[in-house]
Amino acid sequence: MSKIKMVGIPGLSGLRKCALPAAGIILALIIIGIAFHLVTAPSPATLPDSGPGYPVSLTDGERRWIRDHPVITVCPDPKYPPFEFYDESGRYAGISADYLQLISEKTGLAITDIKKDNFNACVEHLRATNRTILGAVYTSHLRTGYLNYTRTYYQPALVILARTSVTGPVTVGSLEGKTVVAVDGYTVHKLLRHDYPGINLTVVPTIRDALRTVSLGNVDAYVGEVATTSWYVEKEGLTNLHIVGEYVPEDPETFNLAIGVRSDEPELLAILNKGLAAITPQEKEVIVDRWITGSLQPPGIDSRLLPAIIVGFCALLLVVLGILLWNRSLAHAVGVKTEELSRELDERGKAEALLRDSEEKYRAIIENMKDVFYRSDADGRLVMISPSGAKLLGYETPKDMTGLDIARQIYCNPADREAFLDAMNAHGFVLDYEVCLKRKDGSVQYVSTTSHFYFDAQGEIAGIEGIFRDITQRRCAEEEMIRKNTELIAAYDQLSRAKEELRRNYDELARSQHALEQARTKLSLLNTVALQDIQNAVFTLSGYLELEKSLATGERLKYFVAKQAEVVRGITESLQFIRIYQNLGLTPPRWQNVQQAFLMAISHHDFTRLSRDLRVKGLEIYADSLFEQVFVSLTENVLVHAKTATEIRLHWYETTGGLVMVFEDNGLGIERSKKTAIFEKQGTGQERMSLFLVREILSVTGLSIRECGEPGVGARFEIFVPQGAYRFADRDGDPAPGR
Repeated sequence: MSKIKMVGIPGLSGLRKCALPAAGIILALIIIGIAFHLVTAPSPATLPDSGPGYPVSLTDGERRWIRDHPVITVCPDPKYPPFEFYDESGRYAGISADYLQLISEKTGLAITDIKKDNFNACVEHLRATNRTILGAVYTSHLRTGYLNYTRTYYQPALVILARTSVTGPVTVGSLEGKTVVAVDGYTVHKLLRHDYPGINLTVVPTIRDALRTVSLGNVDAYVGEVATTSWYVEKEGLTNLHIVGEYVPEDPETFNLAIGVRSDEPELLAILNKGLAAITPQEKEVIVDRWITGSLQPPGIDSRLLPAIIVGFCALLLVVLGILLWNRSLAHAVGVKTEELSRELDERGKAEALLRDSEEKYRAIIENMKDVFYRSDADGRLVMISPSGAKLLGYETPKDMTGLDIARQIYCNPADREAFLDAMNAHGFVLDYEVCLKRKDGSVQYVSTTSHFYFDAQGEIAGIEGIFRDITQRRCAEEEMIRKNTELIAAYDQLSRAKEELRRNYDELARSQHALEQARTKLSLLNTVALQDIQNAVFTLSGYLELEKSLATGERLKYFVAKQAEVVRGITESLQFIRIYQNLGLTPPRWQNVQQAFLMAISHHDFTRLSRDLRVKGLEIYADSLFEQVFVSLTENVLVHAKTATEIRLHWYETTGGLVMVFEDNGLGIERSKKTAIFEKQGTGQERMSLFLVREILSVTGLSIRECGEPGVGARFEIFVPQGAYRFADRDGDPAPGR
């Protein structure tokens, strides 16, 4: 047609003297076109009056069901011509629509339609909604459980469609190992997936998409019903497709078109079956003739064509006469136009050669490039990828990847695909955008992509295309560098901690050495004091013995004996004192738990009359090994001197430069004049020297003690602990630095 257009129209403009023959040709063409229209045009939109047909005999229960449910809804497949579809005006049309119209007239059911995006959506709507039917569905065992079928109203032929380069015959069984495209949710899709697991399925949303996929060579074949397939092949102009085989089901009762009814509505099923049974053969023939084109039916002569044939024959005679007159004038024009056509054909040949050369170079670049070229459609499915991409992701050929869902089957994380699309929508392209892809074996592949949108003829976004390259080695090197850097930081932190620990150990060693020297000095002092007490006691005892020699008996003798016994007790206490404190300073100071030391100290006495309030949990003090004896002396002081006390408390608080540990009772307290003297050495014996020794034990590690209670309220001893000599154990028992 393009050649006729290029040659004929300019010639006509230069041949006005032959206007009559040209007018005859045009008239003949118009008449022939009218005749062709009469033959091929479908019948009028309204079906002829069905008349009474076969009588529909409904039971009382069925009539009552119709009365209770006067309207039912059909959910048609919106893209399944000629059986059911929505025409250009948006009206529900097709074979199923005409059958349902007759059923409505014969049964009294009011049937309305609801439009959904695809057949899958209709199935889900039926499963969720009562009084909903499917207008055209294949009978099969694959939808049992939720769907019943009416009696069949059409027996279609299922054919196998492939490119013209494929020769038949082909069976469904011979497609094992090959790739077959199927429409999502169709019964054929379920059949192939259930009964032929060896076939590789590519799933698309519509029949049009399926046929285009076969035409482009992305898959090997398509299995579908012949009438709908022919409809789309002719409409889309897919001239490189042909039928290579047929699928014949083992059960002849399956894969026939029927109306689908919910399995929980048997009354509706019975009513529809009676409506179908009441449709006459003549009515069925009218419906089929209306929608199935002449190319799919046996040829016949239409009576409407006879007048057109007669008029056409007369016009043809005029045309022949016109041509005879026209030939002479046309010869010159043909020569001129032939020369122009020759030049144009030469130019077109050169252009086509350049185009083929360009296509070959483009194909060579795509097939041999190290980087990967890819293209996806608007639904996010892969439609093209270079061989290098299939190899990189572990597939044998690019065909194995065609139709894959990029987000779910190629991206490691579907959320990364959403982030990529956000970046694309923000700028219209991305440069060196890093993504993580999933190989066929499930392993990870890192790539960097530069991509952009591409558009269709209407200017709408058709998909995304671009290139990506492997950056796995670079990514692994970066991760290894990060790991090494992390290890280096950890090693540096460990060295820093070791350095700090060494410093603390050194400080503690120095503090221990100083405390040891202090303890030795104090031990020498204590020994001197104790020995002096013993010497004084021995001297006193010797004096009493000399006095006894001059006395015989009597009260005076008893008095001296009692004094001697008292002196002996003092010597005994001094010796016990030496035994207790002889180890002062012999062992280095250590960290000691205050609460444990206190509880061990009071275990030596009877404290049943005193309640205890301890708030020193976790507190540790760096002190001499005799630190426990501090609490022994303090608690003995309460038992001996605070007769009215009923409670003792031990708690702490922090202050400038350190911590203050408080030991207090609610007895009579200590007079203000004696607050300092109680820490001085007073006479002999352990009792009179206990607070003096408490002060000495604490001072070994730099601790100090004072009494600051209120007379009449109770005694209050405050022990000051400098910074570095106290700490707190954390929850796991590990010591934490002093606060």
